Amino acid sequence: MKIARSIRGLALAEAAFLLLAAGNACAEEGDHVCGDSRDLALVNGKIHTMMDEAPIAHAVLIRDGKIAAVEKIGDPGPCTDVIDLAGRTVIPGLIDNHVHFVRLGNLPGYHVRDLERAFDVATAQEIIRKRVAEIPSGALITLIGGIEPTQFAEGRFPNLRELDAAAPGNPVYISADGFGPGQTNSAGRDYLRSVGIKVADNGGITEGPDTAEAFERLAAKMTDAERSRELLGEQEFALSMGLTTVMDQSGSVPGVGYLDQAKGYDPFLDILRAGKLKIRTRLFFPALDEAGEGNRQLLRQLDTRWRDYGPDLARVVGIGEWSVGMDDFAKPQLDEEAHDAIMTIARRGWPYHQHVISTEEIDRHLGAFEDAAKAGADLGALSWSLDHVNGITREQIGRVNALGVGLAVHGWAYLPNRELTGPPFRLILDTAKVPVGGGSDGARISTFNPWPMIYYMVTGRNHARKLINPGQQVTREEAIRLWAGPDQGFFSHESGLLGGIAPGRFGDLVVLDRDFFDEKVVSDDDIRTMSSILTVVGGRIVYDAGLLHKVP
Repeated sequence: MKIARSIRGLALAEAAFLLLAAGNACAEEGDHVCGDSRDLALVNGKIHTMMDEAPIAHAVLIRDGKIAAVEKIGDPGPCTDVIDLAGRTVIPGLIDNHVHFVRLGNLPGYHVRDLERAFDVATAQEIIRKRVAEIPSGALITLIGGIEPTQFAEGRFPNLRELDAAAPGNPVYISADGFGPGQTNSAGRDYLRSVGIKVADNGGITEGPDTAEAFERLAAKMTDAERSRELLGEQEFALSMGLTTVMDQSGSVPGVGYLDQAKGYDPFLDILRAGKLKIRTRLFFPALDEAGEGNRQLLRQLDTRWRDYGPDLARVVGIGEWSVGMDDFAKPQLDEEAHDAIMTIARRGWPYHQHVISTEEIDRHLGAFEDAAKAGADLGALSWSLDHVNGITREQIGRVNALGVGLAVHGWAYLPNRELTGPPFRLILDTAKVPVGGGSDGARISTFNPWPMIYYMVTGRNHARKLINPGQQVTREEAIRLWAGPDQGFFSHESGLLGGIAPGRFGDLVVLDRDFFDEKVVSDDDIRTMSSILTVVGGRIVYDAGLLHKVP
């Protein structure tokens, strides 16, 4: 046994001895004593807690879904599974505080999300070949959004011939972020033409209306069973990347990919009811009414949803990412309906995430937020936040500090193949006195994979390795804290529970495939290829690459 030899310090050696003794005791007594309520201990690792009081530990104990002890874990009892980390690096589970997770089920075909991790054509072909082996012969393989042609070293998507070589018996269709350019193989070209989509002889599809129509026509054929299947696949990908919590911002704006508020959650609920949900999900609902219609949808949401309700894995939280007034970006102030919507959410006491990108948008919404505060609402206590904030200024951060609302900073500028920048991560971290946390806005205009977002925070470089956010880089430690630290709990109204590794917090953590914090081991470019070898949610192992072993 390696534990006692490699654990640093007498206290940890004693802990390992006690754990081994407890494990033997359980084996002697029989598993019937423990039932399903087994604890989990991870020992002999380098655990980055993201907590100021104990930033590095070497052992952690999880009991009843929450962290029971860190470092000095004592005798955890006879019903504990013990995993020897063998010196591996551990971080808290990654948390995306703004993502469109449930909507991913609306993407047609068998998804090949791993293409987000491909940066040359040969790797893309290998990933597609692997996907072919996993799915029925002749089934449609897709990835819509989450990638760009210029992320590949060749500066383009795999072409028709290369996709034919990777998937000779399956139609393939991939397209860039939003509704950027698309590419098929021969079978994919023929299939899309058969449903009325314009596809060039070389398999190319023009970005814009043509790729949007391709998505609409393919998605219209989907069943709820297929949507649940693809959500489960996206969940597995997320957990393999170390993403343990998603704060879902519904279907965003009406149009292609919109998540119907009446029936759109049924595939997700089917997964939950079947006991197959493994990723911690926090649900925010939009309230979008056309101008002149008042706030009927908002009131329906507030009247029919129960806030802060649900099990640990699937909880209703608040309103987001939109209320009303989304079509008034150019106006200096929100119109009356939009302003009234914000005041209504405040009066009802609901958490609220608001999409804002430009300096002008931020200014308009801050004005309304300030009016709500003047009317007596404690927006910080309600976990209100401004999301994206690409154009936020120092002066506006001062106003945010006065209000106590959070700043949800998102690296989606990493992906689009157009001139974008921000948010000013460095300025925000140096100036904000409020909770700040990270997210992606994935996965149609951004990646679902958190590691490209972390890469962008650390390097300022986009998918094509072009520096687009100079002077706003953060350290690796700061980036992980933004994605996994204790501030993240603020955004789902769970401060003290979600984020970080400390007693009383959710037992969510990730064993990384490499030491992310050692630049000699993981170069800046390699950040995008990071993954998990063991992911734990609520003390339950939900992803296991098979590289670690329980102590016998």
